[in-house]
Amino acid sequence: MDDRGGLDDIDGLLRDAFGNIANLEEGNSGLNEDAKRFYKLVDKAGLELYLNCTTGFSRLSFIIHLYHLKCLHGWSNTSFTSLLELLKEAIPDLNIPTSFNKAKNMVKELGLDYEKIDVYPNDCMLYRNEYINDSVCRICGESRYNQTPTTDGSEEDFALLNKVHKVDAKTLRYFPLIPRLKRLFMCPNTTEALRWHDEQRLKDGCIRHPADGQAWKNLDSQYPNFSKELRNLRLGLQRMIRHNLDVMHIEKNIVDSIIGTLLDIPRKTKDHAKARYDLKEMGIRKNLHPINTKDGKRTKLARACFSMTKGERSIFCGVLKKIKLPDGSASNISRCVQQEERKLYGYKTHEHHFMLHYLLQIPIKSILPDHVAIPLVRLCSFFHQLCQKEISFEEINGVRDCRDFVPVGENFSADLF
Repeated sequence: MDDRGGLDDIDGLLRDAFGNIANLEEGNSGLNEDAKRFYKLVDKAGLELYLNCTTGFSRLSFIIHLYHLKCLHGWSNTSFTSLLELLKEAIPDLNIPTSFNKAKNMVKELGLDYEKIDVYPNDCMLYRNEYINDSVCRICGESRYNQTPTTDGSEEDFALLNKVHKVDAKTLRYFPLIPRLKRLFMCPNTTEALRWHDEQRLKDGCIRHPADGQAWKNLDSQYPNFSKELRNLRLGLQRMIRHNLDVMHIEKNIVDSIIGTLLDIPRKTKDHAKARYDLKEMGIRKNLHPINTKDGKRTKLARACFSMTKGERSIFCGVLKKIKLPDGSASNISRCVQQEERKLYGYKTHEHHFMLHYLLQIPIKSILPDHVAIPLVRLCSFFHQLCQKEISFEEINGVRDCRDFVPVGENFSADLF
């Protein structure tokens, strides 16, 4: 089914994929393999599922949908064969294959096949190319196969020690890349998208796409002949920083650390006895060093500049509890605020992201002193800039300047982040 609830146009899909082959000139002598495959698929797509079928399914489209369900729900090959047999028995006129292997061969013609490669279980080596006929691993010497005797339970079979069935210890399913890249250029819609970076991309100095980044430009200058052909694809090219780092996970850690420390939440705060002893060991922030009592039984921790009173923590939680957000911007963050306990918990990754970008600045700026609040607000702005859909090179240079965050390190414990 397509996005509108209608049946997929398999015939149209094939013509999109192989349309250039279908329009062969009459003078061509013979058909190449791609052309033969196209006409074979078109013939299959045109076969009726059953006589006078009006459901919109062809023989090929019905099998593709069944195969898709098999993959989605993890049906075994045997169960798939049993289903085909049952359908054929219940509806004798149904024009479908009678086994999984026959159905798979139909789908294979679409170019969705994979290559099986034997591999050692510890991933030492692949049995391919010059190693394809090896039976033991050249790294560790272990066997390529699981030695399993084939037996039906009779004493004779147990006696034949050399009667074994070779079962691969581990198999890698490799989906060849080149045929899939070729198919991308067979469809007019995807062909246009693959050329978009050169023909339609806005080139105004802002970074919106990997083609705007320096890594792309460096590759073009290093391989000028490659870059001249706009249809050449760059796979695995290093992207901008927000794509190289797991920004959402980093934001989650930072928000947890900030909220846990400001609200002094047990097991989440970064301002604990161990952190204070670390400051003492490093010989910095002497005003925060732990102080032992005269009897040596207790340790006192001085109040830090970012420490909040119970009243301030209540105000902090109250702001987040009562805040109203536009529909669709974030989930109901107020449900995560426990105002009586002066704690926040239960918020998810997107809530971390939204609070860091838009919400934390409000209670932080209204409660904490400027020398603590301003660096935290700038830290929030840093991530907001980093995650923009477009950013200029001037803004990137500003983001790279870490001097604004020096006060964060001066005011908070060393392991805040």
